[in-house]
Amino acid sequence: MLLHQLGYSPQLQVLITDSRGFVGRVDFDLPDIETVLEFDGKVKYGRYVPEGKSAADVLWDEKRREDRIRATGRQVVRIAWSDLDHPELVGRMIRDAADRAGRGNRATFLPTARPRSRQSRGAQSSESV
Repeated sequence: MLLHQLGYSPQLQVLITDSRGFVGRVDFDLPDIETVLEFDGKVKYGRYVPEGKSAADVLWDEKRREDRIRATGRQVVRIAWSDLDHPELVGRMIRDAADRAGRGNRATFLPTARPRSRQSRGAQSSESV
């Protein structure tokens, strides 16, 4: 309901795939802005941890899944119950994600400092010794 109030028309429970196949099912997809929303709760890292796995395993799997979702060009926004009390925050999180998706999520790289060659620092090459 909140997403509709914010002006979005989410697609629910959308399957995401990549070149390796099935990635996962996301809670809400906003395809027009290349953003997905995942509704999080602590329970999946506690009471609902599958037998034979630890909470750390579940968290690691979730991280890897999210990396694959982002690699498709989408941004991921995670919201929890407490966020629903702050619709302006949720709206800002979505807009920020949409901005990142619109930029192609390109990182800005600063030029790296290159060490001067040994010769330019006064060292002699083996040929001149």
